[in-house]
Amino acid sequence: MTYPKNQEREDVVESREVWKTEVQPKLDINRIVPLDASSVNLGYTRLYGWAPSDERVNEGVVDVRFERQSILSTMRVSGEIVPIVGLLQKLCKVRIGHLKK
Repeated sequence: MTYPKNQEREDVVESREVWKTEVQPKLDINRIVPLDASSVNLGYTRLYGWAPSDERVNEGVVDVRFERQSILSTMRVSGEIVPIVGLLQKLCKVRIGHLKK
């Protein structure tokens, strides 16, 4: 099995041991909420087309290269799921707009 060489460093070994023996036993797994982020490209434009062998495909398409829909979701040990769709872009735009002022 391969692993990063820096795991052999003395300070890393010590930190991992502290994590395993002191921190992990105190964690309340019911309070841990993993967050998963993903996005979907909204440019459903075909990249290839069909044409007779002696002709070229020429088709105008709407430019949506940077249009994305963000999907954030959390899931607790209890099974509770909280999806958030599309909010990320709005929050980022508000933050960026706020910084520019």
